[in-house]
Amino acid sequence: MIKTPPLLNKEEFRSNLVGDYIRDFFDYWDRLRGARPMPTRSEVDPLDVPRPILPSLYILIRDEDGGFRFRLVGTRLAEIFGRDVTGKRLEEVLRDGALTNALRSYDTIIKMGKPSHSRALYFPASGEDPFLYQRLTLPLGTQAQTTHLLGALLLQREDLPYVTYADVEAREVVTISDRVETMLA
Repeated sequence: MIKTPPLLNKEEFRSNLVGDYIRDFFDYWDRLRGARPMPTRSEVDPLDVPRPILPSLYILIRDEDGGFRFRLVGTRLAEIFGRDVTGKRLEEVLRDGALTNALRSYDTIIKMGKPSHSRALYFPASGEDPFLYQRLTLPLGTQAQTTHLLGALLLQREDLPYVTYADVEAREVVTISDRVETMLA
């Protein structure tokens, strides 16, 4: 059984999003959906997404076997992962706890058809200042079925707009603290 994160009303959910860019991204999705549970994939034009989010944008599709595959990946995500992961399965990109957490979260979004926001502080073993990790994932589809996941992954420090984090192996030497995951009610 999938454990559901806390469900928040729209104002509470939006207030958990750290920074104007990610709130603007949520507002874009919310405008598209109107009174429906979610917009369709065909309504989303990546060029209409708030420009600062575009490099951090991703779209996932569900494979026939239940796994997830990156359909679209922004340039910032290619930097974070150290390569372009367009067309790659989630299992080819993430491992261990990160993979387990992402699969659990994405399965819940598919099942419930509701946006999810995950936030944590990452502390590099190198002693560098911690950085804020945020992942906002928004469902796309029909009233009956979620067909795609539209998201943004942001890594930020107070002194930098984003963190260079290309070494995938380096994630094993990062301590994660204060993880919070919420969903829109």
